[in-house]
Amino acid sequence: MNQREATVIIIDLVRGIMPEDPNVARALKVLERRAEVLRRRDLRRNVEVPEDLAAEPITVSRREIIDDLRGAVCRPCGRKKRKRESFCGACFDSLDAGVAKALWRSDLYDAAYCRAVRILTPALKSPQASQATKGSQTSGTAARERTGIGEARREAEF
Repeated sequence: MNQREATVIIIDLVRGIMPEDPNVARALKVLERRAEVLRRRDLRRNVEVPEDLAAEPITVSRREIIDDLRGAVCRPCGRKKRKRESFCGACFDSLDAGVAKALWRSDLYDAAYCRAVRILTPALKSPQASQATKGSQTSGTAARERTGIGEARREAEF
């Protein structure tokens, strides 16, 4: 039995014992989210990295990649992301599983990052996507990051 199966069993047991308690309902939501994360991680574990990834042209300089890792704005969409992560959660989740897995390999990181940016950027150029991200792109933090203001602050934090 793995972690995900155990979490699902616990959820079913708690639902049967105390279905009306609001604290239990909140805890169940947390457990369900955790089970979903574990399910997605299990799916990605068995995925192969694309063979042609090593031949991917490096279109982003190493310095820009490091700046993006240090920054708090996702390069393709302009939304907030955690520092030291390549992309925001929405962009990372929309990546092909093989490319997402390659982002964790140091020998393929540059090529995987360039392919991910190439894949994600055109996807966000559609009219529906630009409407969905318009509000987040105009936030003060995103505007400062795009214009370079606060770069010294980022350097000092990292």
